[in-house]
Amino acid sequence: MAVACGINYTLAVTDRGGLLVFGCNEYGQLGVGTVLDNFVPTVLGGQGPVVGEAIDALVGGLDALALLAGDGEGPAPVADGAAVPLPFGAEKLVMVSAGIFHTVCVTDSGGVWAWGINLAGQLGLGDTDSRLRPARWVAGACRGSPVVMVSCGVAHTLALIQTGTVWGCGAVLAGNVEVATQVPGLAKVRMIAAGCTHGTALDAGGLVWTWGNLWSGDFGHAASDNEVILMPRSLGLGAFAGSVVVLVVVGHMHSAAVTEQGDLWVWRSGNRGALGLGDVVQRLVPTLVGAGQASPWAGSRVRTASCGFDHTLVLTEDGAVWSCGNGYHGANGHAEEEHNVLVPTRIAQERFGGAPCVHVTAGFEVSMAVTAEGILYAWGTGALGGRGGVLPVPKPVATSLAPGSRVGRGCGVLRRHTTAFCMGVHARLGGGDAEDGGAGACVFQWVPENVLEMIVEQTEVLMGAYELMGEGQLRLLAVRERVC
Repeated sequence: MAVACGINYTLAVTDRGGLLVFGCNEYGQLGVGTVLDNFVPTVLGGQGPVVGEAIDALVGGLDALALLAGDGEGPAPVADGAAVPLPFGAEKLVMVSAGIFHTVCVTDSGGVWAWGINLAGQLGLGDTDSRLRPARWVAGACRGSPVVMVSCGVAHTLALIQTGTVWGCGAVLAGNVEVATQVPGLAKVRMIAAGCTHGTALDAGGLVWTWGNLWSGDFGHAASDNEVILMPRSLGLGAFAGSVVVLVVVGHMHSAAVTEQGDLWVWRSGNRGALGLGDVVQRLVPTLVGAGQASPWAGSRVRTASCGFDHTLVLTEDGAVWSCGNGYHGANGHAEEEHNVLVPTRIAQERFGGAPCVHVTAGFEVSMAVTAEGILYAWGTGALGGRGGVLPVPKPVATSLAPGSRVGRGCGVLRRHTTAFCMGVHARLGGGDAEDGGAGACVFQWVPENVLEMIVEQTEVLMGAYELMGEGQLRLLAVRERVC
């Protein structure tokens, strides 16, 4: 996913393959090498020969020395001649997932980096030692196949590899597993989602599979509350009235699935209206949201969704964001902190600067959205990384905390010319073609014919300026030209 939320900390993949991190950090979940909270967003990795991101960082007041010096090929030199290793080597990140206090990323080469708390072996590094900085899974993990997607639960991690099988580490049914081990009974999987103590997978045929410990309550089977499912069990197409599922997401105690018709199905805990079914009653099996209504989404269709602790975000194909559930911590974004929303209600597009959205993420008591301009918006408790109390309506993180830092925005491209970068392996997780199922791609909107030439020309100009100018001159250049 482009954005991931743990408890009071946030991570966002940038269009340069780096990682913007901020928030609480008591277990090293930010990967910055300390356990100190970091409320000023910091970019890890993503260095490269194009200086747009470096200039952005300078304008935003962030520490840009490593970004300016880094060439993406090795350690970035610093003033005293020492070397600072790049957080992810020369690899670029394509997606990130956050548990409660641990983080796992996937790179463009299919490598996996993990850090944070590791008491159950959820980092998959062969031990139970926590890490303050990103550490890479060993070569040959998951039988040497590239990883295409990861998902973090409370104390376990799931990984989907290129061959379509699923692997897991951490607190699994057989006990703590310190290296990724294959989950039996799954094949041709296209998407995974980790719940608190269970796993969910979506295969190429549109079948949803679940397994694990039912106390977190998201199986979708009419099962008792103490049931443990040792082997993945399919819900079957009948669970969704014969429709093929194209996306599945999991929260703390509820789940949701999107079908190829653009319908949303939900199940399990309805606490505070999280299911969007007009009540607070749990559903043991998938239930269609808006059943009997001609158009519950104002004429559009559901593209993607995200489940938090007890609230849900829905993104429709017209770029609208809808929410339901917990309003006591501002997570539903409707300005009324102590008002639960029992049915999906649209958040006014003006809250996002009038721009359509392309990605949503629901965290513990926080919500995030990325607009087509690549701007990250946040609301709820801890929306600014554990600082600033409750934000009852969406606020732009990029301009309030890290001016110039873009989530999925191409350097040198005017805001009105580009949409966000699709960082998720599954096309429905952020701006790509929902039909091709391909990996991330940069999607343009309202693009002049010469936009690519414009990018190349501007890059060449910036590179020439960078080679001749010092840091102070670059700062002036950035302010004057407002590049990137």
